[in-house]
Amino acid sequence: MVYTPQARPGKDLTRADLIKTNPTNIHATVFNYRSLPHFLWFMVYTPQARPGKDLTRADLIKIAALPDIDVFWDDLLDPLLVSRTVGSVGHDNVRKHLTDHFEALGWASAVDQFNAITPLGALTFRNLIFTLDPTKPRRFVLAAHYDSKFFESQTFIGASDSAVPCAMIMHLVSILDTALKVAQADELSVRNDTTLEIVFFDGEEAFEKWTATDSIYGARHLAAVWESRNAFACSGTDGAGDAHCDVARYGCVHV
Repeated sequence: MVYTPQARPGKDLTRADLIKTNPTNIHATVFNYRSLPHFLWFMVYTPQARPGKDLTRADLIKIAALPDIDVFWDDLLDPLLVSRTVGSVGHDNVRKHLTDHFEALGWASAVDQFNAITPLGALTFRNLIFTLDPTKPRRFVLAAHYDSKFFESQTFIGASDSAVPCAMIMHLVSILDTALKVAQADELSVRNDTTLEIVFFDGEEAFEKWTATDSIYGARHLAAVWESRNAFACSGTDGAGDAHCDVARYGCVHV
């Protein structure tokens, strides 16, 4: 927003500006709908990942015009605006919606499925993992959760928590898919060993009261899997808190 063309006339973004505002150093970031393409386009052309030209004002204007609000709202977000409690029909339908979208783009898909004991009994959880190039040893992870909060006496949609972030990730990946694949195939990149991975966590919400054991079921499970491979690193926030640690094979931003 500091350098957005609509907000501030002035100079083009230099590589020094990009390094100074490198989002990989930010562990708590608030996004809006139109800021996401700027964020991921930056990550594709991040200064550490590939040498290249500065972003001009024309580049910024072009990037800002990429989102299509009708596609975002009607095709991607609307199917997510349902109750998505773990094990429900809405939860199953949303999982299929997410999977169909990324598989149509040709991304590799995987499911981290596991069972866990909750205050409602044993439930099956499924983290959804979509990878641009699964042959690469390093991953930059963009993540959100796709379940919604369980209430016994009411239906809860969870639009901002977290249907909208899921739709934002879907849309930015689809509009930048070609650019991402071109960048991924660039053999001159000094970070050609790194690929983008999208994770939709299951079971983020507590079923009764938020505790260390009744919350973030999917994130805790996948973190344990990654840690067992000595591969885990994360930087992100879900509004109420944040955490970060050194980057190893995985670096993560939680929207």
